[in-house]
Amino acid sequence: MFTFSVPYCGAVVPSDNAFDLTVSFSAAGWLQLYHFGAAQALVDCGLLDKMSQDGKRVRFCGSSAGSLVAVCLASGLHDFIEARDSTIMYGEHYASSWLFFFCMINYLKDAIKHQWTHLMDLERKPDLQSMINNGSLEIYVTVLPYMKKKVIDRFMCYEDVVEAALASCCMAPFVGFPFRLSSTGEFVCDGGLAVVTPRIGEPNTISVSPFCWSSATVHPEQFVPVWWVVRPPGGANSIKLFALGYNNMLEALEKNGLITSEMREKLSKPKSDTLFSSSKLVRFLNCRPVCALLSHLHIYMAPIGCVKLAIDVALGQTKRVLLFCNQTFTDLRRNCKKMSLTNLCGSGLSRVSHISEHVEQSLCIFRVFRPILYGWKNTETRPVVTRTENNSRTKRAR
Repeated sequence: MFTFSVPYCGAVVPSDNAFDLTVSFSAAGWLQLYHFGAAQALVDCGLLDKMSQDGKRVRFCGSSAGSLVAVCLASGLHDFIEARDSTIMYGEHYASSWLFFFCMINYLKDAIKHQWTHLMDLERKPDLQSMINNGSLEIYVTVLPYMKKKVIDRFMCYEDVVEAALASCCMAPFVGFPFRLSSTGEFVCDGGLAVVTPRIGEPNTISVSPFCWSSATVHPEQFVPVWWVVRPPGGANSIKLFALGYNNMLEALEKNGLITSEMREKLSKPKSDTLFSSSKLVRFLNCRPVCALLSHLHIYMAPIGCVKLAIDVALGQTKRVLLFCNQTFTDLRRNCKKMSLTNLCGSGLSRVSHISEHVEQSLCIFRVFRPILYGWKNTETRPVVTRTENNSRTKRAR
């Protein structure tokens, strides 16, 4: 759900940073075909054109593969049919031999070279340069070694845009390896390690994710094979994945009053009854009882909690030994007790749930691997907090 709901022809309430609408795209890998469909629906429904005519400001954010869609939308490149067809072609070549398993960087560079020609000589195009440098484009990368997020929103030339996109998509070792930014010298890699879905849950934000367990505004209601992140779907499934993203975006826009039901019915693509059903495993995972069971198995967090605490113990004790801290062995005994699997399992699922919250808050890389290890959906609604409410809360705290 959006954090706002307005009529299609009405005014969108501006957020604190003066953007009337933010559209964010998550990390996706080869599932970016879902993003292409969602972005094409956003273009076809006329929402972006109408907001531009009304003087509304729109911001596009992206992490990893989502950054490619954000760049296209922010720079006015709205032909995602061509992007889909190119991706299908690259995917077929990639899947033809295991020798191409670590060559995705070549496909990415080739796609950028042939599809982003309008961004070349950006410094000689003041209108386009101003359009993407007014805060309307945000590319998320991860700064190493501390796994901190970095938002790149200034692009003085074509090379700056390409470098930011390559950094955000640098899912080592599949899509190149970490490198240093030419502007700051920071060592960076895939943005999905720090932020999977940018600005998710913020006011006036449409967030898009291809994962069915996501709490993003636009996401599939059925199971989409997770292994398609690194192993592209076949040509037929690629078309279906594009159509799924297209229809899901239209449904979300209609649900929140941004387009009419007549427009959704007019633009919607035919739904396939055999969507992703060729695999027995996928059909099994799409069964409602199985989905419900997987979404509530918090016990999967027990081994993750053990691993995370083990890392804490190893790093913490090494630091304390080097600093000759007197509490070293006391803390070691307490941490080992916390790590005990018997202690974890004996405390019940509520105990494991607390550990999962602790891991999610303190371990950035966990945000990427959480959907693969367990699949419950976060159904909590995020209240919209205005700046005035934040100030009042701060005063009460003081």
